[in-house]
Amino acid sequence: MSERNITIKSNRDTDIPVTIVEAGKENAPLVLFVHGFKADRHEGGRFSEVANNLAQIGVNSIRMGFPGCDESKEDFINYTLKNNLDDIETCYKYMLENYNIDTKHLGMVGYSMGGRLTSIFVKEHKEFKTIGLWAGAVYKGFGGNEEYFIGAKLEPMRKQADELGYAEFLNAFDNTYIKINKELIDDMESLNPLEGLNEYDGNAIVCHGDNDDTVVLDTAYIAMDNLKNARNKKLVVINGANHGFGLWDDHMEQSHELVEETTKFFKEYL
Repeated sequence: MSERNITIKSNRDTDIPVTIVEAGKENAPLVLFVHGFKADRHEGGRFSEVANNLAQIGVNSIRMGFPGCDESKEDFINYTLKNNLDDIETCYKYMLENYNIDTKHLGMVGYSMGGRLTSIFVKEHKEFKTIGLWAGAVYKGFGGNEEYFIGAKLEPMRKQADELGYAEFLNAFDNTYIKINKELIDDMESLNPLEGLNEYDGNAIVCHGDNDDTVVLDTAYIAMDNLKNARNKKLVVINGANHGFGLWDDHMEQSHELVEETTKFFKEYL
């Protein structure tokens, strides 16, 4: 097993920071890791742990940093669902072109907005047969309350975005102001992750905290209901966990459960 931190050139001619974990095996399965809103490609070490666990059983993986996140040199204004999907596509193709990948055993793990991206991506890539959704933001549009976007009033944001092409947004995760691209708001409405889950016929594990007030627990049940064609599906509700799965409030046993359940599921079904 070995780990490489490199950059890959995107279709937009930008540099995508990535971490590749090589299993050191010919014709190895592949897992893509997709991080959340304003997060990074390691997701507090939880993505890293699952990637390393899977490498020990011969699975390659790649995790990437999206525009304005992680070590990306792009401005966050370029963070849109379509740009992120394009970066996922770029990384997937890079792995296919540079490694001997077993295309019958492909998987994805997506956290929060990464779960949304995963659900949209598999609609166009039906070769992916095992997915993990960690507190996946898979609701249609802006979720149960269409007036808000990640805690901020949507209509003032939409009005400003229509005028300027972006909206000023106070990011509650780090208490800094960032610019939300109008295209991100439009993408949230035009790209429906539930369509991907409805068509998905592979294996899926859905992990959610029962104390999550960012992407509420009901969203996990929506995901499970829409995974009606899944071959195997499992819901893991982690007791007491908020959106950070213990990372934000020093309950790392919740993250350990998340990693353990995901690793076990992928070992069985990937």
